Parts: sequence; C-alpha cells; structure tokens
Amino acid sequence: MNEKDMLEMISPWISDEEIFRLNAEHYVETTQCFDRIFTDGIGSDVYESGDTHGSPRVYRDFISRVGSAPFGTDRILRQIASEYVAAHGYRNVVPHHEAPDKQTALLARDLLSHMPPGYRLYLGQSGAEAVEAGIKFTDAARYRNNQGQRTKFIAMHGAFHGRTLGALSFSSNIVHRRGYRVAINDVISIPYPAAHPYFVWTLDRSKSPHEKSSYAIRYFDFSTYTPEQYRKEHLDPLLDQIETISTLIVEDGVQGEGGMNVGRTDLLQELYGFCRQHGIFVMLDAVQSGIGRTGKMFAFEYANFSPDIVTLAKALSDGLPQSATICKKELAPERSGRHSNTNGGNPFISLVSRAVLSEIKRRNLLERVSFNGDVLRRVLKEDFADRYDVVHSARNLGYMGGIEFWNPDTRQPDPTLRDAVAKHGLENGLLLLGCGISGIRIMPPLTTSVEALVTGLNALAYCVQKARDEVARKRATLPV
Repeated sequence: MNEKDMLEMISPWISDEEIFRLNAEHYVETTQCFDRIFTDGIGSDVYESGDTHGSPRVYRDFISRVGSAPFGTDRILRQIASEYVAAHGYRNVVPHHEAPDKQTALLARDLLSHMPPGYRLYLGQSGAEAVEAGIKFTDAARYRNNQGQRTKFIAMHGAFHGRTLGALSFSSNIVHRRGYRVAINDVISIPYPAAHPYFVWTLDRSKSPHEKSSYAIRYFDFSTYTPEQYRKEHLDPLLDQIETISTLIVEDGVQGEGGMNVGRTDLLQELYGFCRQHGIFVMLDAVQSGIGRTGKMFAFEYANFSPDIVTLAKALSDGLPQSATICKKELAPERSGRHSNTNGGNPFISLVSRAVLSEIKRRNLLERVSFNGDVLRRVLKEDFADRYDVVHSARNLGYMGGIEFWNPDTRQPDPTLRDAVAKHGLENGLLLLGCGISGIRIMPPLTTSVEALVTGLNALAYCVQKARDEVARKRATLPV
C-alpha cells in the first residue's frame, strides 16, 4: 500500500449524510441514539463534525461511552497508545495467544493489587464474556466439590449482565429478554436493595419469557427497611431451597442499565452475609461501576466485602475490547484447556489498561470522584428531586448517578418525558442516555471538574424544564 492509499485508509473523506446512509443500509438495529457524528473531544467535552448541523458544536459528556471512557477523550492515553503501537505493533507477536507476555503479566500484578491476596485473573474481550466465564467457574467449582445439586442462581429484578444467552438469563427487561431462548433456567429473582424508591421491570419466571404478560413494572421502596426486614421478606423465603442455590450474581454497588439504582450498604451487607452463611458464591458485576466510577476502585469496598468473583470491562481498558474475571483461587479452572480465549490478554490493550490504573492513582481520581460525588448528590436533591414534581427520585454514588422521571398524576414512570429530556439535551449541547424504565444516566468522565459538572447540571435542569413544559402542552391537547 502506497502512502497516499494509506492516508486515505486512515482518514477517508466521507460526508455525515453518507455515513448515516451506509449505517441504515448495512447495519442491524442496535442502540444507536444520536443523529450526530462526533469526531474528537478533550476531557469531558465532545466535538461534533459540523457537516450535518452547520458549524461544529461542543457537547458536555454525561455518558462517558456508558462508562467505558473513564477520562473522556484523553491525550495522555492517546500518546501512550500511539508510542506503543509505533514501537511494537498492536497485536501479540508470540506464537500462541496465551503465551506469557510482560504487559499482561504486569496488568495482573497491577489489577490484583486492588484485591486481597488469593485471587486469580482471566482476561477476555467483553463484559458479557467476563460474566460467562464467572458462570463456568462457579459451575465447575460445584462439580469438583461434589455439589452438583447446587445449580440455581439468585439475580435481581432489573439486572443487566450482558446480551449473550447465559448473561441474558438473569435479565428481567422485556426489551432485552423477550423472544430469546433461555440458556439458564434455574434463576431466582429478588428485588435489588436500593437506598431509594424505584420502578423496575420484573419477570415472572414461572411463566414463559416469550409472553408479554410475564413481564410487569413494579415499585420497590427499601429506604426505611431494617436489614432484618429485608432478610425476612426476600431472603428467608429461599431457605427451603437453599441447598440447590449455587451463586448470587448482582451488579456491584449500583444497578446501571436497570435505572442507576444505588444499593443501600447495610442491606447489601445483609444480602452478602446471607450468602456467606449458606455457602452461596457471590459474583459481583463491576463492568459499569468498577475502576473508580463510584469513588472507590470497586463499590464493594463500601460494604467492606470480598466477593468470590468480580467481572470488569468498559473503563478497565478505556473502551478497548478487554474484560477481566477475577476469582478466588479455589474457583479458578483446575487444568489447562478448561477455559480460554483467542484474543484475550492482547499486550497493547493490556498496556492501555495498566495506563488507566496508573492515571487513576496519579491524578487522585478516587478522592476527586468521591468529593465531587457529594456535590452531585446535593445538586440532584436540591435542584432536581426537590424542585420538579416530574422527578420521582434522583441518586448517585460517586460519578454514577441517575434521575428517574414519572407522571405525578398517574404515579407511573414517564419514559416519554425522559426521552424529551434527552432530546433537549442534545439540542443544548449535553449528551444524555436513558436507563431503566424512565431514567437518565449521569456518568461524566472521572476527570470532570466540579465546575464542568455543575455547568452540565445547570444545562440538564434547563432541559428538564423545557421537556416538562413541552410534554404538558402535548398532553393538554389530547382528548379526555
């Protein structure tokens, strides 16, 4: 390839209109939600190309690529990656994909330094794959220990652990789940012990997941519960089948896709303690909440708890295809060939993951996110929950927050209003993404300053007011 062809390959000229046309013609429908082309950015700001909507615009990023861009668009990570690729290339040059490599060896050291002793690491390529590995590890451990009768999983209403069939088995969301075959039938769903009231999709697992009637929107409020109440209502009923339960799988600290539902620490401790008491493995999915998002490296640190398995992806490698399944030594595969991955542990991506961990420490981001998270919590309460009747509740843990909208007249979730808020956000330079039934995520890059955070929140308040007035006008014209 000559230099001209190479430059054309790297930086092709193509209009925004042509990009949208090719996407519409060739791609399956996924979760594309913007009618903009974003070309670059810096920190907590993202730049639009300007081809479609006139001059380029700057957008405040409250999404962070669903948590997979911990520093937003970061020049330091870009420089590290560029220099490594220039010197070594982007792929493993050793003759076997799992041959020892210095970058993956150092990543294991760096990542496991955040865990107590006695853990092992498996590297994959996606959050769903990390969860699938965890499922296999717990299954194999039960088999080795002559506990083959322990096949059931405990999952949460509103759970999201990925879109592969095994991971999807734990979901209760009608959009994600309905129409797909069930890979794991032995799943028990219980309510997530959030610190605030919330609405959530539930699935009646005694019925077919293909029937619309199997799904329902339910409301839970554990804000005044004691740990004993939660245990009595939702854990003790499991005692008659306790010897058949293998593993609890739950999102670490915050339910992300299910609505940004923040767990109550004492209730989570009760849940984890129940599992420990009865020999149930605890697998915590930190794919979205891990790597500093909550103000701790892992949210389970707030509960002073050490899980049997932790799954990671997204922010771990700044959005590049790498995931991690961290498990206690006794749950790791017992022999070669039991579990593997062709491209897991790519040295280049492992370098990026090491750089992410290093930069979090160098920039004191855990402390900053914890402090700024307190500011976010105060603003969410005073400027949103206390101010707008259409805000059902607002919550956060660090830089993982959400606002849930409802119709105060019908007292039901209001996804129409939520969608209108996101639309006005895009029109006013703020990138927003929905979650749950009627929620909006607030997930700025970890590097976002207090000033940038507050500016974005002021814009969000404006969008809520605009959306509220717009939806109210439309509903006023509807026939009674």
